[in-house]
Amino acid sequence: MTLFKNHFCLLVFFVIVVIFYYPFLFLGKMPIPADTIVGMYHPFRDVVWDNYVSGVPFKNFLITDPVRQQYLWKKLAVEEMKKGTLPLWNPYSFSGTPLLANFQSSVFYPLNILYFILPFNLAWSLLIFMSTVLAGLFLYLYLRNLKLHPVSALFGSLTFSFSGFSIAWLEWNTILHVAAWTILALLSIDKIIFSYQRPTTNDQRPILWYLIFLFSLVSAFFAGHLQIFFYGLLLIIAYLFFRLHSLKGDNIKIFLFFVFCFLLFVITTSVQWLPTLKFINLSNRQFDQTGYSQEGFFLPLLNLVQFLAPDFFGNPVTGNYFGVWNYAEFVGYLGILGLIFTIFSLFFIRQNSILFYLLVLLFSLSLALPTPLAKLPYLINLPFLSTSQPTRFLFLSVLSAALLSSFGFDKILLIYQNINKNRPLFKKLFVVLNLLAAVYIVLWFIVLFPKIIYQDLLGVNSLVSLRNLILPSIFLVSFYLLFIFSLRIKKKFLKIMLSVILLLQVTDLLRFSWKFIPFTDSGWLYPSTKILNTIAQDRDLFRIMALDRRILPPNFSIAYKFQDISGYDPLYLKNYAGLVSSWENSKPDFALSSFNRIVTPQKIDSFMPDLLNVKYVLSFVSLNLPKLTLISREGETYLYQNNRFFPRAFLVREVIQVLNDRQEMEMMFSLEDNLKTVAVSQRNIPVENRPITPNESVVIKDYQPNLLVIETKTDIDRLLVVSDMYYPSWRAQVNGVNTPVFRVDYSLRGILVPSGISRIVMSIAL
Repeated sequence: MTLFKNHFCLLVFFVIVVIFYYPFLFLGKMPIPADTIVGMYHPFRDVVWDNYVSGVPFKNFLITDPVRQQYLWKKLAVEEMKKGTLPLWNPYSFSGTPLLANFQSSVFYPLNILYFILPFNLAWSLLIFMSTVLAGLFLYLYLRNLKLHPVSALFGSLTFSFSGFSIAWLEWNTILHVAAWTILALLSIDKIIFSYQRPTTNDQRPILWYLIFLFSLVSAFFAGHLQIFFYGLLLIIAYLFFRLHSLKGDNIKIFLFFVFCFLLFVITTSVQWLPTLKFINLSNRQFDQTGYSQEGFFLPLLNLVQFLAPDFFGNPVTGNYFGVWNYAEFVGYLGILGLIFTIFSLFFIRQNSILFYLLVLLFSLSLALPTPLAKLPYLINLPFLSTSQPTRFLFLSVLSAALLSSFGFDKILLIYQNINKNRPLFKKLFVVLNLLAAVYIVLWFIVLFPKIIYQDLLGVNSLVSLRNLILPSIFLVSFYLLFIFSLRIKKKFLKIMLSVILLLQVTDLLRFSWKFIPFTDSGWLYPSTKILNTIAQDRDLFRIMALDRRILPPNFSIAYKFQDISGYDPLYLKNYAGLVSSWENSKPDFALSSFNRIVTPQKIDSFMPDLLNVKYVLSFVSLNLPKLTLISREGETYLYQNNRFFPRAFLVREVIQVLNDRQEMEMMFSLEDNLKTVAVSQRNIPVENRPITPNESVVIKDYQPNLLVIETKTDIDRLLVVSDMYYPSWRAQVNGVNTPVFRVDYSLRGILVPSGISRIVMSIAL
């Protein structure tokens, strides 16, 4: 009974999480936007699913990334690991690209163990569920360790776990995991510091928490979102110095222990950050950036109103969002009560923890908003920060605000304990309520009389803002009246009043969360269609190409094991970007393009798709090109076969040496279809210029993501060209002898093979 009483608030938190996830836990649906697959993209829209004759309705078009990136990368990685190999290479996107090194595949995340125990879809959904549980649990334990009342700790846990930031990024299945382990690291710091302040006879206790601290860092890093981890690491380091400063006595020893933990962290995680740094260095990330002066790059000042009314500018789910793009980057909603208690906590700024998190809140907001400080990293081209979206600093803003709301709620309990004694607190809370009421009155005036205040602020969308201001206003008025009423009731009804306050916050946050988050049928995850089955029946090695982004969008090919020339990833090879830029412009073009992470070459009337082994072309329009043959049609989608595609691996009779990238691309454009027999390279590759004879051949014996086995028969030494992307980690052996892999034709691989019968084994190293 005592155990139940001590952990009652934790039980309440878990019950609320279960209620939120009831479509997954009790209805068998998945927390993933699978409805967007069959509802937004072809050839799926060409098929009637579950009797939706007019098309499958999709809930949230804004959050398609989980089905276009994270789910696919994770599934491919797990499949390779189950075979006993590291998932180093993804052959299905960008004509071949690193997988483990892209970081978001989160190959080494400890909780990946679930994928080896449970079916993949169940493990994926369970990990999303666990991200909410872990974030809330660790935050609750952290707040309880700071001696906050259990109800106050519960309030903070709910506020962060169902905040705008947490919900907006929930189905990525990475970001909230990073946040959870960051919070555990903060708890570990406190446990270690407090153990020195209150010495215990158990000498192993600090050591245990040092290990937990190290595990938290490692898990946060491996969870799969480098930017959020970096922000979390900044918070952890700042918090460590904050706690060390408050520690009386010699703290050098403790500091050195933490330094040792950080060194162990760097060593342990090198298996991930070394490949990632290599990939970043070879990627187009530095060039593939939207300008920081572009609207929406920073958190617009007007969008701070979303802390008061998350849907003031509409909501993508209801299709009426009219604000700056995009909603998910800007929403930091804490619930109306969460905002009230956050502001209320500022009256107690002399309390060190409140001061610290207020500084974190102000600092993170100053970097998220378009302030001079926020623009500085982009002006001086500061590594990492200058290639990151600053709106993600909302992670620190929302976390610190949720913590402040817990402190504020804790002070409310003092009012109820003795109203007469704590009348000054009573007055301070009324100041906050009256201040917020005044702000809401201004907002109501704006939506009711938009032309009087600012003619262009809302325009014809004022009715959208009006409707979406009603519920937040109701929650504010409800708490206002409830608080006044609660001061007149007896103390024995305190628990009832606290329950009603929590119920208001839970209702507010769950309403917001359910509105945004889709739970969908797993049968809608990458289903088969007539056209896709036609492609799947071809067992040859080839690539596909879609001439419209709405047809089998980038990375979907991973689900079907189709190798695609397109791809969607913040990291992709710079050489491939140069190749595609020239391809799309029909000339050697070295002004590297910004593809905004999505590379989708769509120019079929070129030698490039032939060179890259593109056999199948998907289109919305009828194509009349000599090299294309129509082989299938499904609804609006046409499937063509390219009759001029090059083999995946082929021998060339000649290698032309050039001096630089520009000459290499210019030579390729001059050769065009002759690239089937002539290669271009900046290396001196000794090959005698003699025609290929009918006796010479290339046979691919084995093709796997990390391994390629080829047998060749040649009359003389030849260059073997493989139309997969060149990457320095690829190694080759010819007849058991190590042989260099050359970069040829700007982005492809070349291996020198001797005369006679040869066995070539290409493999990729970490």
